Amino acid sequence: MSTPLHEAVVLARDPALAGRLRDRLSVEIPIDAPDGYGGMTRSYQVSTKVWGVIVPFRIWTGRGPDQDGQVISQLVVMRWRNDIETGMRLRKGSRILRICQLADADGRRMRMVCLCEEDHA
Repeated sequence: MSTPLHEAVVLARDPALAGRLRDRLSVEIPIDAPDGYGGMTRSYQVSTKVWGVIVPFRIWTGRGPDQDGQVISQLVVMRWRNDIETGMRLRKGSRILRICQLADADGRRMRMVCLCEEDHA
């Protein structure tokens, strides 16, 4: 059975897709700081900027305690980088894409595919 990440990697191997890296994206890393009440406050800081392409992948309505709105799964393809991990975010203007999974799109570390979620409440 095919997983969403496997489907994303197959899509990212399309040679025409690699030539469309026209979206300028900020890579944001999470910064946790104590909130003074025993918890943590998470903020994000821009670490670098990359060129990529954002492709709508799946849309579903979330049902559960943390999913009361529409969830859009986006596929982001970019050149390979060693410094991007799950838990980071990609930003394009006001759009925020949380990186959920990563994969080497071509097995040669030339292209990276990120499966991201963009929430819309």
